[in-house]
Amino acid sequence: MKRKTLKKDRNSIKEKTKRLAIMIHEFLEREITEDYLKEHPEEIYKIKDMLEKNLWLGNIGPHDPDWQFESDECLMDVPELDVDAIHQDEIDTGAKIIVSFHEFLKKGFWEKFKAGVLAYNDRYGDDPLLSENFIKIDLGQYANIHISFGDGIHFFSSSLEAIRLLMDLIQGLNPEQFKKCADKDCGKFIFLTTKRRKEYCSVNCAARTGERKKREADRAAFNKYHRDYYKPKRKGGEIKKS
Repeated sequence: MKRKTLKKDRNSIKEKTKRLAIMIHEFLEREITEDYLKEHPEEIYKIKDMLEKNLWLGNIGPHDPDWQFESDECLMDVPELDVDAIHQDEIDTGAKIIVSFHEFLKKGFWEKFKAGVLAYNDRYGDDPLLSENFIKIDLGQYANIHISFGDGIHFFSSSLEAIRLLMDLIQGLNPEQFKKCADKDCGKFIFLTTKRRKEYCSVNCAARTGERKKREADRAAFNKYHRDYYKPKRKGGEIKKS
């Protein structure tokens, strides 16, 4: 069993190495611009196919709007549409998507990773076990990736993992389950876990809204009620509220 597991791990590393080599050569270490892709539209579909085979591996939704190369008009069966214009729109959209992913992966991650791993190699030479060094890749205000080079390369990113797991919790739910508290002075979020109708996040918000509706419906009567309620009356030398 252990021998089979080791063989499976070796095959997995070999397969990942092959995919990464293609990614580096055909994407990460290339300079890709929208103008170049528009002049060479065949490259758009070549890169798209390469990414789907070596990066996504089926892990991107077919309806993901960030990976839709066809324009809305391309999907419509309307004879009078300008086919050439539709084709050009598809090229423009594809070029923009490819360049967007290229900048995100290359500038947002790959260049920073390269700098870190090269600095580590310069410091520790051919003996990576001398020290377990960490580098941090800053992906913005709320997300970081930490990389360890001690015993192989390992990634740690609780922030990205938290987002992924939160997305997994939300995936497949109905939009109607998410709504805003009906009290206009509240603004809190309500998540409906049952089919029971719920408009307010708390009884306080419900009561406050009820009071507001009464006041707006008959302001004179509402003001009189409160004047009478809070009007002090003297009884036995003490001030009491009715």
